[in-house]
Amino acid sequence: MTEKLKVFLCHASENKPVVKELFERLKIDGFNPWLDSEHILPGMDWDLEIQKAMNASDIVIICLSSISVLKEGYVQKEIKYAQEIQKEKPEGTIFLIPVQLEACDIPTRLQEIQWGKYYELKGYNRINESLRVRANQLGKTVAKGLSHTLPVGSYIPFPRNALFTGRDQDLEMLRAFLTTPDETNMTTLVSQTISGMGGIGKTQLAVEFAYQYGYLFKGVHWLDIRDTNLLDSQIALCGEKMNFRYWPKGEAEQVSLTFKTWQTDGPRLIILDNFESISDASIVLARFQNPNLRLIITSRHSDWPTTLGLQRLPLDVFTVEEGKNFLKKYTKERFTDLELYKISERLGELPLALELAGRYLEQHPRLLVDEYLNNITDALDHPSMRGFRIDLPNPTGHDLDLLATFALSWQQIQDETAKKVFLVAGYCAPNIAIPFELFEKSLNIDPILSDAAISLLTGLGLIKENVSIHPLLADYAQHLDQDNTYLVLLVNGLKSINEKHNQTIRPLETYKSFLPFISHIKLIAENAESANVQNSATLWSFLGFCLRELADYPGAKDAYERALKINEAVFGFEHPDVAKAVNNLGMVLHDLGDLQEAKSAYERALKIYEAIFASEHPEVAKTVNNLGIVLRDLGDLQGAKSAYERALKIAESVFGSEHPDVARVVNNLGVILRDLGDLQGAKSAYERALKIDESVFGSEHPEVAKTGNNLGVILRDLGDLQGAKSAYERALKINEAVFGSEHPEVAKAVNNLGAILLDLGDLQGAKSAYERALKIDESVFGSEHPDVARTVNNLGSVLHDLGDLQGAKSAHERALKINEAVFGSEHPEVARAVNNLGIVLRDLGDLQGARVAFKRALPIFQKTYGSTYETGELLNNLGLAMIELGNTSGINYLRQAQIIIQKLLPHNHPLRKKIEKNIQIANVLVRNPKMFSGKVKR
Repeated sequence: MTEKLKVFLCHASENKPVVKELFERLKIDGFNPWLDSEHILPGMDWDLEIQKAMNASDIVIICLSSISVLKEGYVQKEIKYAQEIQKEKPEGTIFLIPVQLEACDIPTRLQEIQWGKYYELKGYNRINESLRVRANQLGKTVAKGLSHTLPVGSYIPFPRNALFTGRDQDLEMLRAFLTTPDETNMTTLVSQTISGMGGIGKTQLAVEFAYQYGYLFKGVHWLDIRDTNLLDSQIALCGEKMNFRYWPKGEAEQVSLTFKTWQTDGPRLIILDNFESISDASIVLARFQNPNLRLIITSRHSDWPTTLGLQRLPLDVFTVEEGKNFLKKYTKERFTDLELYKISERLGELPLALELAGRYLEQHPRLLVDEYLNNITDALDHPSMRGFRIDLPNPTGHDLDLLATFALSWQQIQDETAKKVFLVAGYCAPNIAIPFELFEKSLNIDPILSDAAISLLTGLGLIKENVSIHPLLADYAQHLDQDNTYLVLLVNGLKSINEKHNQTIRPLETYKSFLPFISHIKLIAENAESANVQNSATLWSFLGFCLRELADYPGAKDAYERALKINEAVFGFEHPDVAKAVNNLGMVLHDLGDLQEAKSAYERALKIYEAIFASEHPEVAKTVNNLGIVLRDLGDLQGAKSAYERALKIAESVFGSEHPDVARVVNNLGVILRDLGDLQGAKSAYERALKIDESVFGSEHPEVAKTGNNLGVILRDLGDLQGAKSAYERALKINEAVFGSEHPEVAKAVNNLGAILLDLGDLQGAKSAYERALKIDESVFGSEHPDVARTVNNLGSVLHDLGDLQGAKSAHERALKINEAVFGSEHPEVARAVNNLGIVLRDLGDLQGARVAFKRALPIFQKTYGSTYETGELLNNLGLAMIELGNTSGINYLRQAQIIIQKLLPHNHPLRKKIEKNIQIANVLVRNPKMFSGKVKR
C-alpha cells in the first residue's frame, strides 16, 4: 500500500474555514493532512496529540494571516516546536513551509524560508509542488488523489467537458469567493454572477467549477431558470435527485423539504443558469438568502442593480493562446500553431465560434485552413456556424447556431435607440473603443440618450464596457442592416464630424484627437465604398487628413488616392471634388518629398478650378498658393514668388486686404522674399500678416503666434537677435496659453527659441529648450515621428557646439533613422540629416565618412531643389571635405556652390562670404601641395 505524505497544518483558530478548505484539497490530491478539529477526539490531551502529530509529520505548513502573526498563544508555541524539529533534519530538507492565507507580514524567524501564497491564483499549485519535492526526498510516492466526484445527491444536467480550456483565473476567483466566504457577515448573499455575451462560455465555466470544486460543498444543485415561473419545478427536480427516504407527492412540499435541507445542511452550491429576468431578481434571490447557500448565476446581463449585492465576474473571450489550445483539442497536430491563431483571430476568440469551427474541421479532415478562412469571410452564413451536425454530442446542450445565439440577446432589446446604436456600432472597427460622438452625430441623439442606450447594450453583452464591439457581433449587426440604412447614417455622421474637425481640431485641439477615429473611419470607408454609399470619398479624404496630421504619409497617400478614384468614377475628371482630391494628394506627395508629382497634382487641380470657376476664385488662390510652396522647394524661387503674388491678388480681390487668407499668402510671400535675400521685404510681409492676424483674431491667437514666429526668423537673419528672441518668446507664451504646455505647437516655439539662444551663445539654454521640445514631441507623437527627428537634429547641433561630438553624432544618426523610416531613403529630410551627420563626422576627424555623407546628400538635394540655397551650402560642405582630404577637385564643388549662392544671395550674406573664403584657402592649398602633408590627390 502506498504511504501518503503526512502534512501538519499549524494555524490560528480564526482561520479555520480557510484551513479546512486547504485540508480538503490536500486530501483530494493524495496527501495525508492532519488538522486538529478533524483528528483530536473528545477526551484526548490536546498538547500531547499535537506534539505526537507534529513528530510524525513529514512536513509542517504554518498558515499565516494578519491575525495569526500577531496572536500570542498556541500557534506561536507550535511554530517554535516545529522549528526545533527542523534543526534535526538534514540541510536542504523541506520541512517547514510558511504559507500566507492573505497578504500579511512574515514573522522574522520564518523570513529565511521561502513562503507560499495560498491566496494567489497559482498559490496552491506551488504549495503542492513543494509537497511533492518533500515526498521525493523521503523516497515516497504521492498517492493519486481521489477523483473530483460530485457529492452524493448533487444534480447537474451536463457531463464534464473534456475539451474545457483555460479560464484558470476565473475558476480561482470563483473558488476563492464561494468556498471562503466572510463568516462575519453572513447576512450578505454569497454569490458570483458570471456575465457576458452569448457564446462566451458562461454555462460551461459553471459546469467546470462544479465538477472541479464541488467536493468542497455538501451538494451541487443546478437550476435552469430562463423561465422564472418554473423555479419551483427546478428545485423539486434537484430534490428528487437527493434520494430522500421520504419524498412527498406535492410540488410545494417537495420544494419545502429540499429548501429546508439545503439551508440546514450546508454549504450548498446552487447554480442559477440562464437567469435573464432582472425584474424578478429581488423575489428569486430573496429565497436563497441563507448562510449555507452559495450561488453562481449565469446571465447575459451585467447590469444587475447594485442593491442586490451580487458579485460580478464578467467573462471575456479567450486569449489568443487559449483559442489556439482549444482548437488544437479538435484538430490535434493537423495544423500549425500559426494556422490555428489565424482561425482564432478571425472568430474573435469567441469560445462558441471556436467550438463550432473545431467541430466542422474535425468532420472535414481534408479541409485546409486557408480554404476555410476564405470561406468564412461572412462567418455567420457559413455552415460551420449554422448548426452543423447537431446530432453530435453537445456538452451543455447549447444552441449550435451562432445567429440564433446572438438573436437571443437582440430580442431582449426593447429600446429603439439602443437598437440603432448597436446597428451603427456594427460598422465600426471591432475591439476598438468607439467615440460617443459617432453615435450622437450619426443618429442625431444627445449624450443622455446615447449613454442610456450604451448602458443597455453593455448590460446585455452586445457592446463591451469600453464601448467596443466583438467582430462577430459586428457581423451580426451588419446582417441585421440588410439595406445599409445605418451605414448611410454613419457615413453622414462622420461627414459632420469631419466638418467640425476641419474647423476646430486644428489648431485648437491636440493631434491625439484624431486617434480614436482612425480605425473606424477606415473600416467604415471601406464598407461605404463597397456598398456604393454616397460620400464615401469624403470619408477617405477625412482619413487622409487625419493620417497626414499624424505623419502617416504613406497611409494618407493611399486614402487620398482612394478618394480621388471614387470622385473620378462618380463625377468624371473635371469636377471640383476631383480637383479637391487631387490638391489633397499633392500635399501628401509634397510631404513624401515627391516634389515633381506634387507639382503635377497642383497644376492639374488648378487647371480644373480655372475651367470651372474662372481665374479669380478662392479655390484657385488656394491651389496657386500650394503650387508656390512646391515651386519654392524645387528651387524655382521666382516662380514661387509669382505664384504667391497671383494668389495674393485673388485673395485681396475676393476677401479684401484684411482677411486671414490674405495674411496666409502674405506670410508665404515673406518666406520667398527671405529666400531671395530681400530680408527687409520679408520683414515687411511678416509685419503686414501679423497686423491682419491681430486685427482679426486678437493678440493671443495661434495664427498670431505663427506669424510672429516667422517674424522672429527674419529678425534673426537681420542680426536683431534680441528682437527675434522677444518674438519667439511671445509666440511661445501664446501657444502655451492656448494649447497648454505639452502641445506640438509649443514644441515648435520652444525649438525656435532654442535656435536663437544658440545664436546668442547660451548653449545650455538652447540645449534645455531642445530637450523640452523633444520631450513634448515624444509624448505626443511617439519616438518615430518626423517632428521628433527635427528636434533631435537640433539637439545634435547644440551638442556639437558644446563639444559633445559623440552625442551629436548619436542625435543625427537617430534623426536619420527616423526620417528614413518615415520618408524612405531619397527624401530631402533624409539628405538634411545626412548632411548634418557629415558635419559632425568631419569634426570627429572622419573625413572619408564626411565625404561619403555629403556625396549621398548631394544628388537628393539637386533632384529635389535644383540650384537653391540648400544645394549651395551642401556643395560647400562637400568641397571643403575633399580639400581637407587632399583632393584638389574639391575646389570644383566650391566653385559650383559660389555660382549658385551668388545668384541667390546679396554680396554681404554670411554664406556667400564663407564660400569665397573657402575658395581662397583651397586655391592656396592647390598652389602649395606640401600643405596637404603628402595627401594631395591630383
